[in-house]
Amino acid sequence: MKNRFLQLFENSPSGIAFINEKGIIQEVNPRYCQLLDYTPEELLNKELKTIIHPDDHDKVAEMVHLMQIHETKKYENEKRYLKRSGQVIWGLQNVSIQYDERLALYYAIEVVTDLSEQKATTQALETALSELKERNFELDQFVYRTSHDLRSPLTTILGLINLIKIENIPKAIGEYIFLVENRVLKLDNFLQLMLNYLKNTRLEVAHKLIDFNYLIKDCLEDLEYVKGFDKVKVTCNLTASDQLYSDELRLRIIFQNLISNAIKYQDVYEKNSF
Repeated sequence: MKNRFLQLFENSPSGIAFINEKGIIQEVNPRYCQLLDYTPEELLNKELKTIIHPDDHDKVAEMVHLMQIHETKKYENEKRYLKRSGQVIWGLQNVSIQYDERLALYYAIEVVTDLSEQKATTQALETALSELKERNFELDQFVYRTSHDLRSPLTTILGLINLIKIENIPKAIGEYIFLVENRVLKLDNFLQLMLNYLKNTRLEVAHKLIDFNYLIKDCLEDLEYVKGFDKVKVTCNLTASDQLYSDELRLRIIFQNLISNAIKYQDVYEKNSF
């Protein structure tokens, strides 16, 4: 049985070290030495904290403290080790605090699994995700500015079309004007949907006191060139005395959609649509 344990210790794929109550390395296996590029002779009787990154010395102190207060315990954590060259590697440390009755002392068995490759992969992924997030933000900003800038000339075009329709123009030209207006409205609707989507998905919820008079007036101004707007009577009756704190942007999107649908799907045979 003793030989089996010795073979396990010598051939383990993880680094194994025995640490005494003073934090001194008493025994190491070949894998432990390989991880840190030290020989067994260089590691034996060496303070454990000398091969640990300074920011993780508190974890060594915790292990030593548990031995000194004679508490048997098993736990694990991640810790940075220093190789002979000074290179930092990450290791998953499994610690078992044991009591040796024969020698009447406490010691720690430290089993270390190399996490360097895993950490490097995670770091590369986090960097890639950060860059992707930044690129997505830049793309969203570009699309938002472009969509917003395009809506302004479209609104002007719709205004000019309405002026042309007032004039006495030939029927054929009137049909062309209708087709132009229809395409402009479709494009404007698409841009509006895109803007609303970007605003809703990218902006944080912001609560503020809602001015419904201003909000609805602004929505109506945005929709005044929608076909059929002039055939609908709009009455705004605000009687609620309570104040509402909500997200103005998202409320605006809701009201625009409701009013826009009321205009687009009105009964064309009804003379008094409202």
